[in-house]
Amino acid sequence: MSHILKTLYLDMDSVVTDFEKQFATLIGVRPENSNKADHYKNFSYFVNNNGFFDAPLMPNGRDLFNGLVELSYEYDFDIKYLTSDGSIKDFRPQVMEQKIAWLQHHGLWLGESKFILSNGWRGKSDYARPDVLLVDDSARNCEHFTAAGGNAIMYLDHECTKVLNALRFTLTNAV
Repeated sequence: MSHILKTLYLDMDSVVTDFEKQFATLIGVRPENSNKADHYKNFSYFVNNNGFFDAPLMPNGRDLFNGLVELSYEYDFDIKYLTSDGSIKDFRPQVMEQKIAWLQHHGLWLGESKFILSNGWRGKSDYARPDVLLVDDSARNCEHFTAAGGNAIMYLDHECTKVLNALRFTLTNAV
């Protein structure tokens, strides 16, 4: 990162919540294997059955959150959630309600001013700036965010320690 970090945006689905596991539990297939023609029906079923609220915590989700909070105190940056509404406007209020309730239930809630529900995955790049970092599990989201002028780290749960160490190294050596 060429600028000092001011804000870190943390994705929720498949970063702190195990969206894929919950989707497979409710729908019967992993999201990437679901029929695109059934997207609305599947998403409706997922939301109407509290899919976002009932999603389990990622195995390293709490470690990631705690590590980022520690770094935010040490390097004085703000953490906010930047999570997608799933691109179907009909369910936006329920998605927001379930995601906020999930964060509160798991003790990861940072406050209303630190929660942003983006307009689908494309909406995340609206928040890109040189002093902003997105931590997201989607290569597509990371690519669009960096193309819009922000910084991004592609996060995979099994690489939690590696990501936290890389971020610490970057912040320590920032000019």
